[in-house]
Amino acid sequence: MRVSLIIFLVFACSQLYAQSESTFTSLRVAKEDPIVVEYLDLQKKKYNRLPDSLFIFSNLLELNLSKNNIDLLGEEIGELKQILKLDLSKNDITIVPPQIGNLIGLEELVLSKNNIETLPNEIIKLKNLKILKLDGNEMTTIPSFLHNMPHLELLDLRQLNLEDEDLINLNQSIPNTRILYSTNCPCGF
Repeated sequence: MRVSLIIFLVFACSQLYAQSESTFTSLRVAKEDPIVVEYLDLQKKKYNRLPDSLFIFSNLLELNLSKNNIDLLGEEIGELKQILKLDLSKNDITIVPPQIGNLIGLEELVLSKNNIETLPNEIIKLKNLKILKLDGNEMTTIPSFLHNMPHLELLDLRQLNLEDEDLINLNQSIPNTRILYSTNCPCGF
């Protein structure tokens, strides 16, 4: 019994260490060794703005800032050039700055459930972007640049008040993209 307990504890500790080696849920702890930080999960931290210290993490690949109170994304967001996944869902963001287009390695951008009415054209520069989630925002028109993003694999437009004709045109422009949208349109969505 004692041996089993020791083996279990060693295994549990090694799993915890392996998981936490590059994953952090505390900005304070992550700043102690910024070079090893690859994933920051900072959801529900009550941030109103992007923390200044985010920009010291040169190896940061994934950043989750969902479920905060962020209402303003500054142009410094464009400094996170190495990031692959950015989750800013469930905040109070109204404007996405054009510097978002500097995140050239970005593969997944989650902007769901904010107060965004429009997106900057610079998003078209995100040639590696495969997933774009815009559901639950205030958008009433489809940004024209989305028609020129055939590399998108998933585009989430649910809970948006868009015209059915715009959705049909978008689907024809990027036919290999899975578009999620809720409507009574007979257009196949």
